[in-house]
Amino acid sequence: MSHGTCVREGTCGPDCHYTLDYFAGSLDVSGSGEIEEGAFYYWLGFREVSIEGLDTIGYNAFGFCSVESVSIGDGMITIDAHAFEECYKLSSVIFADSVSSIGRYAFSGDRSLKSVDLPANLTELSESAFAACASLEAVNFRGTNLTEIQMKTFELCSSLTSVTIPEGVVNIGISAFDFCSGLKSVNLPDSLVYIDQFAFARCTSLPMIIIPESVVGIDSYAFYGCSELKKVAYFGISDPCAATGATEPFSGVDPDVVCVTTDYGNETFCTLSEQLLSTDCFSSSSISSSGPSSSDRSSSDRSSSGRSSTGREEYSQKSSSVGDEGTNAGMIAGIVVAVVVAAAIVGVVICCVATAGKKHGHVDDEIYEDDPHFVSMSIL
Repeated sequence: MSHGTCVREGTCGPDCHYTLDYFAGSLDVSGSGEIEEGAFYYWLGFREVSIEGLDTIGYNAFGFCSVESVSIGDGMITIDAHAFEECYKLSSVIFADSVSSIGRYAFSGDRSLKSVDLPANLTELSESAFAACASLEAVNFRGTNLTEIQMKTFELCSSLTSVTIPEGVVNIGISAFDFCSGLKSVNLPDSLVYIDQFAFARCTSLPMIIIPESVVGIDSYAFYGCSELKKVAYFGISDPCAATGATEPFSGVDPDVVCVTTDYGNETFCTLSEQLLSTDCFSSSSISSSGPSSSDRSSSDRSSSGRSSTGREEYSQKSSSVGDEGTNAGMIAGIVVAVVVAAAIVGVVICCVATAGKKHGHVDDEIYEDDPHFVSMSIL
């Protein structure tokens, strides 16, 4: 760069060239092969980076830069470890779909990054790749080819509110979403087999988790400290925590409702309850963020395919909460008498219902006797 100009040109690898326009705040990098290790480490003279033609961004190539936006063009395959680490102003990254590997700590500590659309051909997302991205609110996997969410990949992403793990992922690694305190929704794929230690620990805003039947192992402290986790559902047939010998996988969790299927073969689920019922409770397709009010429920609403999971009123309280054995028998007899008399005359029905209420107590209107498919276990 000559004196008095605002443009600097140079090389950043064997066949890699750059043009830095100080006035425009832009850095254009082109050529073939690799941007070499540390090529622009701690450079502060640009806001925008455009990369074209190259296939590798080397180790720590842009670490601690002042860059605000990055565009990675077609042909890029590998983003190496620490490539954009601690770029504290970086708020936008556009990936070419050709990118297949994102290395360890590649975008770690980029605290201005708000959303990420991962490349469709991604096969490796390494340890701590997006850790401590405190402003990250959304991650779109776009049908990636990942089989694993590795250790600490999104740890300390405290603004992340929702995540859908893509089909094909079989393992969620140690502390993958640890300390994601803003996480309110997690969707796990039917391909998932194993949830590792502390995978979702300290996700203190997470209200519910649905664990697919494909999961056969949940390790120690996987959901440790998820203080707002009140609803847990599992569709498998055996305890995945017992299979791993897990130590307190739900330590610090006190759910209101735990659900399993009729094929579930254990008395408890991950030690959450000593009296867990093995019965159908609800289908995964029926679970949503909101449900009908009590006044809106009809017989059609009570089918297992149309029931919402939220609100404790949506879960039936089983006979253990009604009373002792004698009281239950009296209640049933009173209901039968009331129904028979109702067939004769409405007035008699009213009389009998009143009489039955006095003699046998009331029946909780949240118990749906006509629905054999929806039953849950309340832990009080």
